[in-house]
Amino acid sequence: MSILTSKSCFSQLFIIKSSFSLKNPIFARKTQFSARKLVYGRIFSQQTHILSSKSRFPLKIHIYLIKPQFLTDFYQFHTKIPDFQTKVIRFGPIDYRIVTQNLNGPCPLIAIINTLVLKGKVTIPAVYVVTSTELLNLLSNVILSAEPSNQKTKEIYEANLRDVMNLMPTLVNGLDVNVKFSAVNQFEFTPALSLFDLVHINLYHVWLPDPQFPVIFDLIKSLNYNELVEKICAESDTVEREMYKSWYEDTQSQITFIGVQSLFTEMKDAELAVLFQNNHFSTILRRRFVNRRESL
Repeated sequence: MSILTSKSCFSQLFIIKSSFSLKNPIFARKTQFSARKLVYGRIFSQQTHILSSKSRFPLKIHIYLIKPQFLTDFYQFHTKIPDFQTKVIRFGPIDYRIVTQNLNGPCPLIAIINTLVLKGKVTIPAVYVVTSTELLNLLSNVILSAEPSNQKTKEIYEANLRDVMNLMPTLVNGLDVNVKFSAVNQFEFTPALSLFDLVHINLYHVWLPDPQFPVIFDLIKSLNYNELVEKICAESDTVEREMYKSWYEDTQSQITFIGVQSLFTEMKDAELAVLFQNNHFSTILRRRFVNRRESL
């Protein structure tokens, strides 16, 4: 049994059931809506072998359409180690192969890898699908190659390296970060932050209170996300608790105007970085000065 998804993420799910048992999983790619236009093959290593109707081992298949809302849970249940599709994009004058995302969870790994790709630090193999193991190996190579020569700096590097290497296998499932509401580049220090330090990528968010509302600004600015949740969940029914709760509900998408404005100010010209917003990690670029106007 294997899984087929269309190009639009989480739009359709097909279960391919074969009457012929293969050691390698069957891979199917939808080229048109007609079942006759499906391409079937086996994937192993970095090659795809097509099994056509003229194959020595023709496959008898049954296709079942599953409702879209079941796709995420089903895919995660049946895919313990996810594979990722790649595509080529034009970035400036150069074509780069980047990694795309089809399921929840691995966005920090994908965001970091794509940022490193666009910085010219890593190159994705010229294949349609890469495995999470291959991506983790690429990331590990970048981290290990960044070992400093200065002894004092090297000790800090080695301490961070131990924490990050323990963290690496969990990257395909996500990354826990604790936003601080004081600035767009402020997070509680954890091994996750050490990872970004080791690969020399800045991590930002855009979730800040607005100083135009001084009361709520003074309440929120010194907190981090975990502290905010604790205050909202406090048993005492106070005015401050209601204000915390109201601000949280109004900014649940984790983006505010002042946050975007601060990000624009904080990022350097042509900087590539990772943005954490709405519990998702994305690769971002601050564009160069164009026609006397700067933009993200």
